[in-house]
Amino acid sequence: MVDYLVALKKENSQEPTDQFMFIYFEQIANALVFELYFKEEFKYMNLEIAKYIRELPDLNEKEKALHQLRKTYVSINQDNHAVKQSLFSMLSIPQIELIMNSVEI
Repeated sequence: MVDYLVALKKENSQEPTDQFMFIYFEQIANALVFELYFKEEFKYMNLEIAKYIRELPDLNEKEKALHQLRKTYVSINQDNHAVKQSLFSMLSIPQIELIMNSVEI
């Protein structure tokens, strides 16, 4: 996920979709950190994200990074994809809801 975020920063695209994509990947990175700290809660609620992130393709030099990232984004941003469902549902974990509400401006 860090490679994705770094590649997106390098592209410095001003396209709104690419900026949404950056935010989405950043949310996934945050969710992975939460999963490390609240592993039991994620497992109990069947919200594990890390196992799906392992399946994401690595960026390769054969294809432009932005194109690869867009394809991945479209794939994992589907309403029925486990990653999107977990991102949405992780707020049902009280500790995460508390953290997220305390950092909102």
